[in-house]
Amino acid sequence: MATSRKPPPRRDEPPATPGLVPNLDQGLGYLLRVPAHIRRMTSPMLRVRHFVQFMLERLILRGAIARLLVIAAAIALVAATGGVLAYLLTGAFDSPLASIWWAFLRITDPGYLGDDEGTWLRVISVTMTVGGLVLLLGALIAIMTQWLNQTIEELEQGLSPIVMKHHVLVLGWSRRTPAIVEQLVSSEGRVQRFLDTFGGRRLKIVILVEAIGPALVQELKDRLGPYWRPGQVILRSGSAVRLEHLERVDFRHAAVVVLAAEATRGGDETVIKTLTTAATAPVGPWPLVVAEILEPDHLTAGVKAYPGPAEIIPTGLLSSRALMQTARYPGVGRVVEDLFDQDGVQVFLHDTVTQTGIALADLMYCFDSGVPLGVVRASPREFVPLLAPGARVEAGDLVAVLGHDFESSRPRGNPGPDTGTPRPPPRPRAAVPRRRMLIVGWNNTVPSLLAECDGYAEEFSAVDVASLMPAAERERVLARKNIALTHIEHRQLECDITTRAELERLEPAAYDVIMLVPSDWRGSAEQADARNLLGYLMLEELLALAPRRPHVIVEAMDEASAALFTGPDVELMVTPKLRSHILAQVALRRDLNTVFEHLLGVGGAEISLRESGPFAAVADFYALQQRLARDGQIALGVLRADGVSDLNPPKRAPLALAPDDRVVVLTLAI
Repeated sequence: MATSRKPPPRRDEPPATPGLVPNLDQGLGYLLRVPAHIRRMTSPMLRVRHFVQFMLERLILRGAIARLLVIAAAIALVAATGGVLAYLLTGAFDSPLASIWWAFLRITDPGYLGDDEGTWLRVISVTMTVGGLVLLLGALIAIMTQWLNQTIEELEQGLSPIVMKHHVLVLGWSRRTPAIVEQLVSSEGRVQRFLDTFGGRRLKIVILVEAIGPALVQELKDRLGPYWRPGQVILRSGSAVRLEHLERVDFRHAAVVVLAAEATRGGDETVIKTLTTAATAPVGPWPLVVAEILEPDHLTAGVKAYPGPAEIIPTGLLSSRALMQTARYPGVGRVVEDLFDQDGVQVFLHDTVTQTGIALADLMYCFDSGVPLGVVRASPREFVPLLAPGARVEAGDLVAVLGHDFESSRPRGNPGPDTGTPRPPPRPRAAVPRRRMLIVGWNNTVPSLLAECDGYAEEFSAVDVASLMPAAERERVLARKNIALTHIEHRQLECDITTRAELERLEPAAYDVIMLVPSDWRGSAEQADARNLLGYLMLEELLALAPRRPHVIVEAMDEASAALFTGPDVELMVTPKLRSHILAQVALRRDLNTVFEHLLGVGGAEISLRESGPFAAVADFYALQQRLARDGQIALGVLRADGVSDLNPPKRAPLALAPDDRVVVLTLAI
């Protein structure tokens, strides 16, 4: 029979000791095995020390005032200790209060050291003075330095509210924000008229960003260059979708609020949420809001979201229309870029034509240095083009004029009501051979591009879209947007344009127009442009060997990438720059929105090009205007053979049209 053996004791346990109370013996054994530092932590005196230390920590962390109170208490304790010692050891004082006051004076003023007599009194005095100065001055300097650093850091974070009136408020930060600010500060004449409207003296721009950092300020300085003025641009931290943060930047007292859709990750959703948040503010003065919407389907929701005055601009639709105009008329992209650039010609609005009842066609004779485009009527706010048959100037109309500056584009006179010839009907669009177009890439403007192209069924026969995004997913996007392409042939192709074999299978030379658009799924504008650049270089390599070259259009997302796309007859359009210019100009003059929508909109006027041959004998630009007016068109300028657009040239200077030049005209889209 096997007997059970008791296991030997563990080395880290003492052997069991028999006793009358085994549990007590076992408890004492465990207590003896507790480490010494654990036993010290359980002592009552140590707990009192830790409690005092914890309460002192909580008090110090409350702020600078609490720290000063702690230092004052420490000084009082040191003074009391030194005063009591001096009273007991020297006998030089009548009462403890007198000795404590003596000690306090030695701590705060070392000039009393020479007045003390006796060894003990001098020792205590020197100790009080040296220790007190170290405690008092050192602690005060440390507390004040830390308080100043914390205060500066809080101010740099932009958390303090502002009190301001008639400022321009830009909500959100993106790569386009510096461009918008540059457009605002560089439009000196338009800014001055903007300030005169609100009674302001200086332009103030406030930018609400998620987090302020030195990199943002430096980016603004680099972009603005000579236009940078310290104190003109103010940054504040906060979110545009929180009402308390909008109050931080004095939202309700702003002259105009600029809201770009790409300033936040949410796009149109965040824009509409911001407008709805602003609408929940207490009833008061509603500032003008100039906001952009990328998706045309969201335009109505954006208009309904804000109860105050607003200009909701479908910039995604306008940029896609500009791309389509470039595809239809090679060279129009350069004209559109100059038309919306602050450094070139601009559209101005004048209210100095006082004679009403005259035909719009006769306004052409009122301007010596500008090209009238039409009128803007306040109620209802609409743009009536100069080309409208039978339209006449009414009271309160603003004349839209293309000019180099505001003063020179003013009208110089008023013709009589019957001086102009009857306006002919709009000139029919010239027949254009049907073309094939290839769109390489996919972003949120491609559906609008396809819908625009479907409207020009007499010009385009087939449009193919090539992208890495699955074709079925792109078809679902078109179906969700209710875009049915019924007038053109349409194919969704899956292709990687950075692979030479796949690009060759597309047979790019067989197309008439090739448009490269950056893919928005790449994550950033730099990555999208980098992939677009690689595809463009490989495309140019293939087209160099082809017997015919199609019209190549490149859309870029970053201005820094513009100089990288070089090649024969390539047209580049930086659509974010175009959208930024539209936002900035409408912010300073809201009536321009209806003009821009008409110039780039469907069913309105369109910018086109005509061969210069029929106008070779025209002497000057004024004669060219009269010649085209008889055809129902407005002459805007000349696109030279080297790609330089000369819009609104001097009217009486020799025009000197070359055979390869083209005339830029504005005509009604019929």
